[in-house]
Amino acid sequence: MNILYGIVYVAAYTVFLVGASLAYRNQRSRAALLLMAIAALAANAIGLISVRPLQDLAAQSGLFFSGVCCVIFAIWGMYPTALIFWSKSRLVLFQRAVVTIEFSWFIGTILLTYGYYRVPLV
Repeated sequence: MNILYGIVYVAAYTVFLVGASLAYRNQRSRAALLLMAIAALAANAIGLISVRPLQDLAAQSGLFFSGVCCVIFAIWGMYPTALIFWSKSRLVLFQRAVVTIEFSWFIGTILLTYGYYRVPLV
């Protein structure tokens, strides 16, 4: 994976955290949802752009990396669920979904970094 992909991925996670903190501060803020959506889309785009290097790495490292990719794609699927909770004014469930996304995304990023460290692409 190119270093630029990693930088954009970490920047997307940071933007998501900023949007989540705004959502906790003001639960009906559309700007917070917009920031989180931009971050989720940016991370998704980076994931789709870098599919070939991810497939190469998965072939080299086996099930570990494939599991990490499944976790990351599941995280991107959780954001629409959080939006549904927000739109139905179930704010406690929305907050729990956002916390789950934050924690899962963090763990996925750490595991992704470890996978690249463990099996470097030369």
